[in-house]
Amino acid sequence: SSRLRLTVTTGSETNAVFIVVDSQQGPVSNPPGLRIQLNIEAHRFMKNGKEKRAVNLEDVIESIGMGPAQIAWGILGGGIWLADGAELLLVSAVTRSLQKEWHLTAFMKGFIVSAVYLGILLGNAASGGFSHRFGRREMIVLSYCGIFFCGSLSGACHTTVAFMMMRFLGGIFIGIGQPAWLSISAEITPAYWRIPMAAASQSLFVVGEMYISFLLMMDDLNMQFLHWRGLFRLGG
Repeated sequence: SSRLRLTVTTGSETNAVFIVVDSQQGPVSNPPGLRIQLNIEAHRFMKNGKEKRAVNLEDVIESIGMGPAQIAWGILGGGIWLADGAELLLVSAVTRSLQKEWHLTAFMKGFIVSAVYLGILLGNAASGGFSHRFGRREMIVLSYCGIFFCGSLSGACHTTVAFMMMRFLGGIFIGIGQPAWLSISAEITPAYWRIPMAAASQSLFVVGEMYISFLLMMDDLNMQFLHWRGLFRLGG
């Protein structure tokens, strides 16, 4: 354990902040490989010793500032938007191939794409309650796992209904992770960097689209005879 003493002078008064931090190494799950459990006990003492006020975690984050930890979490949490961009572009690009293989009507072709958006809507609406009940980090992990399995299973579907259900479930898993990450992002980031952090995370949507665009270009530059099953496995 360690004890830090910060002295802040404002006007004619001097405030001393004492922070005691106990760290314990846990299972290898969080970047950079260690799960750090912090028990922070901080108290601010006025010069006359009469006032005693607790310092919350937000004050500690503000004093530490922006650093590599927030950047690492931004990449991991913002990956939800990367997957979102990849899934939406991919399902829109392969509908022509699906129409030729399964003889889809124009309505079914459009409804397959709409199923993803409906799933995202439902996932966004349900994310708050599930995050409160099970934890926001758990929802992000669940989101990644669901996106992977739904993407892989989409490539194995042989009927329109099964494919549509996989796309709908994939949208739900994407929607569950987005609000959870935005909440965590606001908690671990200093106030000045919260909006840039959220914007940077959501900009990974474009990176996901670039990844799928590369896969489409390598498969068929004219997008006439796409191997959509393999594309969904790679996209997942």
